[in-house]
Amino acid sequence: MCRGDGCQRDSVLLDFSTDGGFTWTLLYELDLQRYSQPRRDLISLPQSACSPATRLRWWQSLGFTSGLATTSYKRAYWALDDVLVGGWEINPSMIQESFQHSTDKVSVSDNSWTFYPHGELSRGTCGNPTGHMAWTNVQPSAGMNAITTRELIITSGFMVQFRIVVGCKDPVCSKLYPVTLEYSKDQRHDEWQPVRAACLPAQWNATHCTPFMFHEASEFSAAHVVQWTRITLMLPEQAISSGARLRWMQSAQAPSSQAWAIDDVYIGEACPGLCSGHGMCIPGAVCVCDKGYGGDDCFFIEGSLPNSLKDGFENERLSKQNWGLISGGHPGHGCGQLGPYGHGKALYFSGCHMRVAITLTMDLTLTSKLIFVLQIGSAQQNPSCFTDLESPQVEDRGVLLQFSVDGGLTWLLLASHSPRNHLRPRRLTYDLPIHMRVRGVIVRWWQPHHGGSDKDQWAIDNVEFVQVRRKTTRTHSSGRQLQNYYQHHHRTS
Repeated sequence: MCRGDGCQRDSVLLDFSTDGGFTWTLLYELDLQRYSQPRRDLISLPQSACSPATRLRWWQSLGFTSGLATTSYKRAYWALDDVLVGGWEINPSMIQESFQHSTDKVSVSDNSWTFYPHGELSRGTCGNPTGHMAWTNVQPSAGMNAITTRELIITSGFMVQFRIVVGCKDPVCSKLYPVTLEYSKDQRHDEWQPVRAACLPAQWNATHCTPFMFHEASEFSAAHVVQWTRITLMLPEQAISSGARLRWMQSAQAPSSQAWAIDDVYIGEACPGLCSGHGMCIPGAVCVCDKGYGGDDCFFIEGSLPNSLKDGFENERLSKQNWGLISGGHPGHGCGQLGPYGHGKALYFSGCHMRVAITLTMDLTLTSKLIFVLQIGSAQQNPSCFTDLESPQVEDRGVLLQFSVDGGLTWLLLASHSPRNHLRPRRLTYDLPIHMRVRGVIVRWWQPHHGGSDKDQWAIDNVEFVQVRRKTTRTHSSGRQLQNYYQHHHRTS
């Protein structure tokens, strides 16, 4: 629109008719203030406008003088261009991008992405020999390092899957510059929301949280994905739109030590069970399972799995037979001996960033109990074992005991341990619920938040999974039921 005084009569109205123009229904109003500059717009047609004989019209009402309709030069002029009415022709409903469309050439599909400031097609980042998009962060600049999809049609039951790496090595205690995954459903407004918002104990009753399922937001830093890691997330119902966009974004001030890259992006219809965390989703909602996993949803595990764990952490070199990941912790005496229940060294957590211990994938069909000793901070508040009980997020500085049957895509709470109740060592015993007594389980002790290397330290000792004496009749079905529970809450949260 070129000129006018801002009155509502200057608006252009978009109507539709399904009866040959006898009656018209208002679809959208293009007001002067919003369209004083050229802009691209995407407007979804309601079901009532989808007919074999639909007409659309853009029109501006006439002015009135002494009760008579008259033309008037005072009304704003307006112009229209590049009109397209359709569905798939406007936006796709799926993106698959490997950044390598032949064996010897890296490339990017311009039909999938709108822009990727400071991004470069590359090979070799953090040991990945195939093509990918990378941000080297060699010359920090203003703005952001990001990659944004084109507008997509997102419907219920859609997912996003990709591989990402940040930093290639432990950032020690450096400031973290995470890569955030966000969505926007309206290009007219530069408003972005996280694909997954954080759900932690201090906000357990938030509307976007599912009971007993705690997790971080969709942010990925050198503390979490220092090696190439596959991320799989359901897109929230709030992202449903015919013009949704996704973007991965990192501050352009991030140093080269926290350079990042992405690869193997899939956005589209969710594969069965999200491939149970053990496979790659491809167009057609088909899972390509990792080695050692099978079935339409990659749920079945080939071969045997460890069915017991007993560790007192006296060995400086942590047993690879027991643990899949320990981050921010090591055997030590930082919280003292956890007597009278523990002696010698414990697994002591004081790391700057992520603090977590995760078991290997286990077969717990014959396991009845989990026993361990835990201390968070200390009654004496020693510098090496201190917790801030005055923090408003003190519950987030506790230790969560969780388990997963889908490779860590979702974690179900077994117990939450508040610092207030564990200033002295406590020997804890938990009966395993039926849904945990299956094949393919991983268990983790996780501290969501802490105040740094000199705050909120904790330790565990004498971890033991106790087996029952006689074989029970547990089968894969209980794990499958829990997996269905996860999927349902994925789609409703």
